[in-house]
Amino acid sequence: MHFNTEHKEIYPYIYVYKNLLPDCDALANIMQESENKNINGIISEWTDWAVFGKYSHVNGIPNLRNFLANNLDANKNLEIYLDEMNLVERLTQSNIAALTDYIVKNNVPVPKNAYIPNPNLGRYNPGVDTGEGKAMQFHTDYALGEWYWPGEKFLITCTTYLNDDYNGGEIVFAIKDDIISYKPEAGDILVFPSGSPIFPGGEPYFHGVSTIDDGNKLLVRNYLRYISEPRSE
Repeated sequence: MHFNTEHKEIYPYIYVYKNLLPDCDALANIMQESENKNINGIISEWTDWAVFGKYSHVNGIPNLRNFLANNLDANKNLEIYLDEMNLVERLTQSNIAALTDYIVKNNVPVPKNAYIPNPNLGRYNPGVDTGEGKAMQFHTDYALGEWYWPGEKFLITCTTYLNDDYNGGEIVFAIKDDIISYKPEAGDILVFPSGSPIFPGGEPYFHGVSTIDDGNKLLVRNYLRYISEPRSE
């Protein structure tokens, strides 16, 4: 399958891919229905996401024949499962395409035990303000205070936005002395450093999210992760 990996760089190492999800409207509908149906299938049941809204994770795409044979409710919900499989496949394909292109273009030093997990789905509620007009405060996905700990780490963040029919909700970066605000459009895939000192090093890429004034913001989070090995020190 051919993917259009045209992008714009809104700041060094922050890429926005615009053409990987032309079917984002249909995918947004499937994502919303997955919450409304409240079925623990391909996509898990939606639960509270702290104060921000709701979130869900992908259980995985099973062998469909075995899945239908071993789940009593699967046959009557077949259409829902097929839609959810399509959603997960499209998200996974587009995220891998964006991450792969980003890694190549920026010569990212990928650790040997790096991997891309299943995507994680989220929805921001309107009106959430945790302070200074932000739904989510500045942070890095990589835990800066745990840089010396062994275990799972974040290297590259890949966030997909499936709708833009809301007000507010900009993603805001704080890097060095720079503040960069960007309002995602439907279908955007935003790729940027998670904060790991492996790439790009020097300055962490803090990011936060402005309060959504009205409407619901749908997003999908994915990452390039790696396992940090124990060190003698």
